[in-house]
Amino acid sequence: MKRMKNVMLLVVCFLFLSGCNYENEKEVKTYFKEKYGIDVIVTDWEEIHSGNMGHVYHTVQVKDNKNIQFRVEVDGVFYSTIIGDEYKDGKNAYEAYKKFKPTLKEIEKLGFSKFEEENTIQYITEHIEEYLNNNLLLTLKMNNKIDYSQFESTELDRFFALLQLIQRNNKKITELNLKDNTGEHTIFYYKKIQKNPTKEDLLLAMKNASRDYWTYLIQTQVHDKIKEIQNERFIFKEITCSYTKNGDCPEYNVTLDFNDGMLQYKNNPNLIQDLTKVATWVKEELHNKQFNINLTYKEGTKWEGRMSSEDMEKSNSVEDYMKEYFLEK
Repeated sequence: MKRMKNVMLLVVCFLFLSGCNYENEKEVKTYFKEKYGIDVIVTDWEEIHSGNMGHVYHTVQVKDNKNIQFRVEVDGVFYSTIIGDEYKDGKNAYEAYKKFKPTLKEIEKLGFSKFEEENTIQYITEHIEEYLNNNLLLTLKMNNKIDYSQFESTELDRFFALLQLIQRNNKKITELNLKDNTGEHTIFYYKKIQKNPTKEDLLLAMKNASRDYWTYLIQTQVHDKIKEIQNERFIFKEITCSYTKNGDCPEYNVTLDFNDGMLQYKNNPNLIQDLTKVATWVKEELHNKQFNINLTYKEGTKWEGRMSSEDMEKSNSVEDYMKEYFLEK
């Protein structure tokens, strides 16, 4: 009966691809106590599903030292068996952290600091040949917001100085995870620290990592011109970079907020003229890059639609596209 119950549970588990974790913390604690004489706590249970068939890695750390963190390898859906651990890797990363501590004080002078929610130095867990020599990941946090007006000068200089400090003081640190000043988001993840990148290489990577930089540039460019475009029927809410590629932003999103009813041609005979003017102006400001125009009502009460420059290009003119878009509705 018990065997049948387990079979049924297994079927349900894999049918719905949901977590059917067998969390036996006591087993994990006993394993490390007997093997290494250390007390641990489990900080993350990897979910069991049909993709891994119960072969998972749980994350643990030494009870009184969160800086010694590593994984335990487990196999089994219901009754798991510990088949290995990475304690040695975690301990080596901790030793690297202790040796790197003096460098952290120098790093703080550049405006970066430890991110307390994560270990400052961790070993990289990808099981590929490139990482078999225990390369390390350094996680830091910005002390202040990036000054995008100085992005290609002062900010680039201090980012480059950070890479140089890392290169000089630990050749095993190959990746950098840089959080913003709130610690909520990764703003820059870099994997080529030890490949001697030039400033030009670094700047390209920074440009690719930051949509906010491109948003800052275009918003600065159009800031004083927006009042010439908007009127009593709508406001120009924002323009932002959609994505980055090859050190550039190939596409932008424009959001227009209309007064209630003003996105209906019967209520607003100037609608086609207004949007034709906006689309033509945006195209000129972006030097023919791709863009989307998002149409909303003020206060975010209603999403009304999106128009793309790609679709506009298929019409004889922007005005013809606007007529097709609104008069056919």
